[in-house]
Amino acid sequence: MKQTFNIMLLCAILSLFAGCDKEESPFEGSDTHILSFALTTADGARYVASIDAGNILLAVPYGVSLSGAAAEYMLCENASINPDPASISDWGNDHLFRVEAYGGSYESYRYSVKYTENIESGTLLFTTQEEVDAFASSGTTTVSGSVIIGAEKEPSFQYDTIKNVDALASLKEIGANLVIRDTYKGSNIDGLANLEKAGGIHAGREDEKCALEGGFSLSLPKLASATDIVIVSDSIAKISFPSLETVNNAFYVNSRSVEEIEAGLLQECFGDITVEGKSQGASSGSGTNVNRKLAELSFPALETVYGNLSVNNIWSLSCADFPLLSEVKGSLSLTYLYGLKELELPSLRMTGGDMKITSNDAMVSFSAPLLKGAGSLSVASSGSSYINLTDIVLGSIEEVNGNFSIKYGSMENLSFPKLRKIAGKLELSTFYFLETLSFGSLEECGELSITSIANVRELDFSKVAQTGAIALSGCTGLVRMNSPKIVTGNLSITNASANAEDMFLTEMTGLDTVRGTLRITAANFTEIEIPHIKSIGAFSHTSGTKLAALRLPDADTIGTLTLSNLTALTTFEAPVLRCAGSFSMSNLQKIENINVPLLESAGTLFKFYGGSSSSTASRSAVTKLDWFASLKKADRVEVRYCGNLTDFTGLSSLADNLSDESAWAVSGNRYNPTLADMKNGKYTMQ
Repeated sequence: MKQTFNIMLLCAILSLFAGCDKEESPFEGSDTHILSFALTTADGARYVASIDAGNILLAVPYGVSLSGAAAEYMLCENASINPDPASISDWGNDHLFRVEAYGGSYESYRYSVKYTENIESGTLLFTTQEEVDAFASSGTTTVSGSVIIGAEKEPSFQYDTIKNVDALASLKEIGANLVIRDTYKGSNIDGLANLEKAGGIHAGREDEKCALEGGFSLSLPKLASATDIVIVSDSIAKISFPSLETVNNAFYVNSRSVEEIEAGLLQECFGDITVEGKSQGASSGSGTNVNRKLAELSFPALETVYGNLSVNNIWSLSCADFPLLSEVKGSLSLTYLYGLKELELPSLRMTGGDMKITSNDAMVSFSAPLLKGAGSLSVASSGSSYINLTDIVLGSIEEVNGNFSIKYGSMENLSFPKLRKIAGKLELSTFYFLETLSFGSLEECGELSITSIANVRELDFSKVAQTGAIALSGCTGLVRMNSPKIVTGNLSITNASANAEDMFLTEMTGLDTVRGTLRITAANFTEIEIPHIKSIGAFSHTSGTKLAALRLPDADTIGTLTLSNLTALTTFEAPVLRCAGSFSMSNLQKIENINVPLLESAGTLFKFYGGSSSSTASRSAVTKLDWFASLKKADRVEVRYCGNLTDFTGLSSLADNLSDESAWAVSGNRYNPTLADMKNGKYTMQ
């Protein structure tokens, strides 16, 4: 029994020792977890981080400063962290921590910051400086509506006036518009330097200027995109958007005061780009209300404008730089830039609308070497007093869907080697020194108008099958013209020679038909001959005191022939003329020879007046009308004011085909037979 007790006692003692050994064994310490992490900023705001898979991510609103923040953290038992968070002050940057367990194992953690939006819904209207300053504490980064700076009317108390917007520094995005009213009395908007995106930037409206402080600087260095930009003010000196890449609607600046415009990264504008230096209501070119301060305008990255591009009424502008601009889908207008001497558009390939390079009176050269097409094209100074333009480079242009107009130049040679189509009018005017003019590929041209090109001796439009009209005026040196075959409208030749008695244009080949009016006007001509033309809609020559001979050697059909007040004309020849829609000659007092041997029909009217009235009838030299012996048909006949006319034999066949006495109007002549007399053979005065 005693032995059994001793054995049991021994077991109990051993069991006790075993339990004591378990409780006092060394701590294993293999846990490397960071259980929690938080920062408290200098202004007392506490932000708790999330911890996941070795990352400590702290989310704070934009604008919150973490400099000098105090760290709070909890580790597993007996673990340590390196570096000590208490030694770190720049919590705005990333950091790497190493957590080591008691047992020697370790794990790395990367700390980083994520800035979150603090969104304000609706529109914010700031009318006082106090309201602006109070905004800073909100930390707002995004406003879904508009931000309006300035009251609608001037505040009653001066201390209410907004003088700066520094407290808006947290703003990064405005969903609608940033509106700057003229009650804002600051000199800049530097407080909005962090703004990256806005619906619109508005200072004034297109119909109302915004009177800001003089020398105002509108700079938004981080703005990358905007729906539209509208700046209308004569107070702004600087406009700067150095990060702007896209404008979804309009970019509109109207200012007489702006000295600098910066948009160096702008690549695309989906609306219009307008830079205007003229006050509303002022006439273009008016010197009292234009910009005389902006010297350089550069859009170095601009490639495409989906609307119109206009730069107008900036008299001081000496440089307009668009090196990458390849397409303007609307119109391109650079006008009234009196300081601009050279304009180069090296990458431009197409303008969908009108292209106007006009009233740039100092311009010496214009170059668009890659331009292939335009809606219309106009290059001209303000007038003939400004002929500084010596060089035009349009070597690739192929098609113009409207008018093609170049005026007032001093170059000697002008060539458009690839131009195939001008849907509207080709208008060239006032090139005093031009000697050669070439359109070697032109196949289609709506109209031709060439004026005051005195030294060009030859023109070739022979590849153009048909044109609507040709007008030549003051082309005093022109000798030869290879013309389109058909002119559907009028052909007008005016002042073809300044002082010569004969028209210089002696060869006009290719032209077969003029469906409109052929008109020659030249006071000093004594003889005019127009060969090759077979069909003429109307021929009119109604003045000229020196013209003695007029010849249409190849015309077989003329719709309306009108010759009047040619008081020196002695000879008219149309030897193959067979038909006229009407035939009218009046006040041809010296006419002696009319050669129309094949004329059979005068259409609605045959009219022959020797003088202009009964008082001048005696001056008419006509005694007989044998020239018209082949004439058989006319609806009406008028013969008057031929004071020496006694023989109507030449109209006998015509009279035989008339039945209505009222269609025979003969009076004021020396002999005035009735229609009955003619039918009875009384052709001559007895």
